[in-house]
Amino acid sequence: MCSPDTYGFFLKKRPDIRLTGTNTCPQTTMNIDKGKLHQVILNLILNAAKASPKDGAIELLAYYSEGFYCLAVRDYGSGISPVVKDKVFEIFYTTGLAGEGSGIGLAVCKSIVELHKGKIMFNSRPGETTFVVKIPLNEGVINGET
Repeated sequence: MCSPDTYGFFLKKRPDIRLTGTNTCPQTTMNIDKGKLHQVILNLILNAAKASPKDGAIELLAYYSEGFYCLAVRDYGSGISPVVKDKVFEIFYTTGLAGEGSGIGLAVCKSIVELHKGKIMFNSRPGETTFVVKIPLNEGVINGET
């Protein structure tokens, strides 16, 4: 998992945002395109920053769950309306104002995650949204053992 400091320079427009990271995943073997998954996490963090209130917090979590390496990005913004929840991964769908986003970020994220045979999902309610990326482990290898 990348250090939260890695993303600091992307958040210059939101210096009030506090980014924290927690990694509870054991040493794991994965066959991934690191650059593409980095792009997914970066997009999720930037979206979380846009949604966060002044002096907000974003949490980046890495953990293992049922054969998957999971990365979660949580913010404490206004949440995603249930009315649009089925549209957020559609290409060109955006809730932003004109010029504030292209509506391709989450669609690209979904494509990248699916190329890795993984899943991307989210839970949202007013005051908290969490996006979770789940990537299957190679043949169940954890700590170098099958």
